[in-house]
Amino acid sequence: MSSCLGVSLQSKNAEEDQPLTVITLAQRPVLRTWRLTSAGLVELTEENRAQMGAFLDKPKTAKTNCSGQGNGLRYAMASMQGWRVDMEDAHVVEVSMADREPYKDWSFFAVFDGHAGNVAADDAAENIMKTLMETPQFEKVTEELRANGGILCEKSIALLEDGIKAGFLSLDENIRTRLDSDRSGSTAVCAMITPTHIIIANLGDSRAVVSRKDEGSFGTEDHKPYHDKERERIVGAGGSVMIQRINGSLAVSRAFGDFEYKNVPGLEPNKQLVSPEPDVYVLERQKDKDEFLVVACDGVYDVMENEELCRFVESRLHVYVIVEETSKSSWSPDDEMSVEFVLRELAQRVSLNSGGPMHMLRSLADQVNEPLAKKSRNEDKSDDDDEENSAKDISRRPPFTRSHKIQRSGGKFHLLIGVTGSVAVIKLEELIQKLYQNCPENKLMIKVAATKSALTLLETQDFEIDEVIYEDRDEWSMWRARGDPVLHIELRKWADAMVIAPLDANSLAKIAMGISDNLVTSIVRAWDPRKPLYFAPAMNTMMWENPLTFQHRNTLKDLLRYKEIPPMEKELMCGDTGTGAMATTTMIATIITTVVRNRFAVYTPCDVDPPLDL
Repeated sequence: MSSCLGVSLQSKNAEEDQPLTVITLAQRPVLRTWRLTSAGLVELTEENRAQMGAFLDKPKTAKTNCSGQGNGLRYAMASMQGWRVDMEDAHVVEVSMADREPYKDWSFFAVFDGHAGNVAADDAAENIMKTLMETPQFEKVTEELRANGGILCEKSIALLEDGIKAGFLSLDENIRTRLDSDRSGSTAVCAMITPTHIIIANLGDSRAVVSRKDEGSFGTEDHKPYHDKERERIVGAGGSVMIQRINGSLAVSRAFGDFEYKNVPGLEPNKQLVSPEPDVYVLERQKDKDEFLVVACDGVYDVMENEELCRFVESRLHVYVIVEETSKSSWSPDDEMSVEFVLRELAQRVSLNSGGPMHMLRSLADQVNEPLAKKSRNEDKSDDDDEENSAKDISRRPPFTRSHKIQRSGGKFHLLIGVTGSVAVIKLEELIQKLYQNCPENKLMIKVAATKSALTLLETQDFEIDEVIYEDRDEWSMWRARGDPVLHIELRKWADAMVIAPLDANSLAKIAMGISDNLVTSIVRAWDPRKPLYFAPAMNTMMWENPLTFQHRNTLKDLLRYKEIPPMEKELMCGDTGTGAMATTTMIATIITTVVRNRFAVYTPCDVDPPLDL
């Protein structure tokens, strides 16, 4: 699920939980799933398990969109369910916080990312504004503003910070009263935009990012259990951080709801395992430098870093393309996603004619989604592509010469695909075809690195691809003496991004432990952290449910900052039914296509005014 909010701040007129699994053996294997809570081990029912991370066979891409303007702002919002079984996100868009002064000139935007259900997120979205405005601190702020002509002074800013924190604590307690036994939870990220300041409150791992000209971006800090401050509180409340999660289960350390983690007697709410107290950030607006604000759930940030997201926004020439394309192609398959964009008066240059913004959004989306003709990779090859003329039959391809170096081709995105010893490797040809179909014409070049076990599986298949497939023996056939190219380094330099699909359990463990005993693992060990690396696990269900797999996956995601494309639940090749099948090639290609399009996509709608100069 996903929601995203962007604010262009430049204006001429200043206007799932991953459960801890316990496997018991009787006459035949039986998988039972438990959650470790402050009250002890609680076995999850089938309904509970279905709520905790089940995926659809195909994503629900229907979007909820809205847009508008006011207070010198122009905003747009998009929300999409994606691969999740239910939509658990919520959002708030209020161009004017109140009809009365001084809040008439204040705007409020928020995204709530729910988990284990939608109840907490919906309740928070419905009541957040009312709860904040009723705190004693906000009443005092109102008096201060009226006395100061609506200007925020140091005293009123301090009251605002205290009021937001008090409001969040009060709202969480009210949710506890209203929800009774509901076990859902929700992160929250909220932004108040005043004529002089941007006040951001963050609870959990959703995030707000402000882009400023010549100064890079500002981003809120995620609340993760493994961060020192969060870990200290969790341990102090009698909990533990296992596989980067609270008690091995919850992946965020601050949230509304999640009351099973808030029952330690004698501890204040902000001292519990999960705290409802937000971090509050106050930024003074710099009208000559502020460009835009994005407020989004972690479905966006799972596949985009802050700076990458800012470049993505800047590269789009139309506000509605920004919203539609981000919600369509930037979601992490782990999550639903909500994204809202709010744009300053600069955006008023966008035409609202030709059927209105929603008509334009749909027409632009049609242009973006129009299937690209299948690339003929045997035509128009430049001299830079001479290295691609290796034989298609990997079993007959001769070794490389000592002088061979891997050359980059200008104007193309270089994607390295790693394949390991899972039977899902037989989908390699299908994946490559979909990548070429979905990516901009003549803009993508692919190479493949394979482990020995992957080659064994590939050689059993009747397939035909033009891409060079590198293997372990090539590492040594290239290198004979000092100064010769080292293949895993050459491939790392050549690639703009890497995706390992499939990643088997053995290779996952090797990468997590830092072992580099073959070409693929050596490439990963030497990988440039500034470049994106994605991995799509594929293994038997029992392997997937093994606690070591959780640990290894979280090492890749949280320590190495690689992006996971999680597996599906289905009948596996071995005959078992459960989670472990590699994500569909469509899903993988969609995510990788986003990265490629970020580099090259330029959209020029013919029925709108000249594009925004963001």
